[in-house]
Amino acid sequence: MENQTGEEAPTKGEIDGQCAVKILIPNYAAGALIGKGGAAIAELQNSTGARIKLSASRDFFPGTTERVALVTGSLEVVI
Repeated sequence: MENQTGEEAPTKGEIDGQCAVKILIPNYAAGALIGKGGAAIAELQNSTGARIKLSASRDFFPGTTERVALVTGSLEVVI
């Protein structure tokens, strides 16, 4: 969709070409996502260009035992 200046307008959830997706991760799987000393999540971020933030170890999505992962980056790397 184009804006008034003829440029591509950002879509909902996209600002300056950046997108964000929240994903629920079972608490038991969070360690595998993070990896020893954060190695797995760092490798994932480096290889994709996405930024991944995971909620604190006891900070669960309400009513669940799942943690929230916020993945940000360009549409191509987030999806």
